[in-house]
Amino acid sequence: MPASAFVLDLSPCGIGIIRSLASMGVQVHGYDCPEKYKKGRTRFADCKPCPDPLTQDEFLLQFLLKERELFHENPILLAGSDEFLQFISKYRARLSKHFLFLLPDSLLVDSIIDKRQLIPLIKEKQIDAPKTFIVHNPLRYRTILRDIKFPCVLKPVFGYEFRKHLNRKVIVIENLHQLRRNLFQYSTFGELLIQEIVAGPDEAIYQVGALYDGEKRLKAAFMGRKLDQYPAQYGSGTLVESIIEEEVLAEGLRILELFNVVGIAAVELKRDVTDGKLKFLGINTRPWLWHSLATRCEVNLPYLYYLTLIDKPFKSALDQQEGIQWIHLVPYFLSAREKRKTKKITWFKWVRTLFKPKEFALFRWTDPMPAIRYGLSNLLTEWRTKRTLRRMNPK
Repeated sequence: MPASAFVLDLSPCGIGIIRSLASMGVQVHGYDCPEKYKKGRTRFADCKPCPDPLTQDEFLLQFLLKERELFHENPILLAGSDEFLQFISKYRARLSKHFLFLLPDSLLVDSIIDKRQLIPLIKEKQIDAPKTFIVHNPLRYRTILRDIKFPCVLKPVFGYEFRKHLNRKVIVIENLHQLRRNLFQYSTFGELLIQEIVAGPDEAIYQVGALYDGEKRLKAAFMGRKLDQYPAQYGSGTLVESIIEEEVLAEGLRILELFNVVGIAAVELKRDVTDGKLKFLGINTRPWLWHSLATRCEVNLPYLYYLTLIDKPFKSALDQQEGIQWIHLVPYFLSAREKRKTKKITWFKWVRTLFKPKEFALFRWTDPMPAIRYGLSNLLTEWRTKRTLRRMNPK
């Protein structure tokens, strides 16, 4: 029997991994913490709740080793979130005896997830990026002020901290008064960073994803750009399109190779409208949120990763379809609702976008429940988030 695949994550990213593998006949098993398991369980995998990778990592390790005993061959292991990626990296010595996976070395994985370590790494590799400052003490930030301009963004050292508590990636800081107030408030979610804003619209943000084998040889590549994100300008993609721009693709692959990545990795870049240069925004050493668009465009990264690990030869996937869109429907609706207030979009224009060739983040007629459960959850979470932000930022 061919090797099975264990996917750690039942968010939209993890569901995309599961569907990409299942579409090629791979037997998939999906795991996540109880709350996300309830929302993300899918008919394309045997899904189970598992211990939390951050607070119950030893229990999670024992849980996975026990699950592994049910199979004759070592399953493929894939993470769809930073929390699970960090867990696999931490326990790689023990997990590698029972599972197949490709990860960069532990130091690199930790450096990419922990922004305190990523900042000096970017400088060392001479990668063009926005100015970023670590706030070691929320009461001592004045030395940063001479080097930063408003508006700027406030973000956590570990990206998942804001997502977990605020359903946001960053907080936009408009002025010094807001900075003084927010630094202390948001420091309860962990150590913070202040970062300058790269000028430009959503359409100037690109993602270059790739697969490298254990010898660091490029086996597959894909790129796309955002058309919309929520929250506006500083959120996660809600509408994305596949596109090829040779300069962006070459720069993205150059950066990935500077980091010596293996397995699936992706880098986010933005073209700064003030100087026309591509600026580094972030890097992942795992599948990213809208990687399922690559699968729709004939670059099935999870399956090619699977073939790489079972040593089955395949032709490198370096060509992609262009003009296909990926849509995360409920967040895209929330984005349109906000844009209507400033007349940046009409409902007629919004509905028209739904009829273009696309890949839905969650909805499938053959597997509708994850989309329904996550859609309702997104609406409720957004209501709670706005209430929390209003309380923390009274007018």
